[in-house]
Amino acid sequence: MKSALLFCCLAFTGLTSILKAEFRAGAARTVITPPNGVNMAGYYNVRGSTGVLDDIHAHALVLDDGKTRAALVSLDLIGTPRELVEAVRAEVERAGVLPGSHVMISATHAHTGPVPGHVLRTPEAPDGGPPAPDSVHGKYLASLPGAIAASISQAAAKLTVVSVSGATG
Repeated sequence: MKSALLFCCLAFTGLTSILKAEFRAGAARTVITPPNGVNMAGYYNVRGSTGVLDDIHAHALVLDDGKTRAALVSLDLIGTPRELVEAVRAEVERAGVLPGSHVMISATHAHTGPVPGHVLRTPEAPDGGPPAPDSVHGKYLASLPGAIAASISQAAAKLTVVSVSGATG
């Protein structure tokens, strides 16, 4: 019993010292709405964007405990292909915001947003595959890593001290 009590006291002391460390967070979002003509997800045939009802975004949250900085990013896209994630990580690292390996990217799986990777069969890619670099879809895909990295940079610039708490019920 005494050893269990001692263990609990030591664990609580360690936990409170961790929670007393200064913790900072910053959040930002950037618009990643595609131009007209970019292939849209959620269809079994090719359908290009014809307009915008609501913009779609890259939402970034940067967390910093004084030793480690990390970013969590959510995209209003159907998915996050590996090539996109690696390109964003390289862009963030190149900008010196934080290590690329400290960036986690997810997607909301929106079926009415652009396809962030290979396209369905189109005249430019009759067997499917990557779009032509000079096509509207290719240009959009080329611009996407920079726009997502910008949300991370903006969130890092807004880092401010926050308090962290938790509860169970």
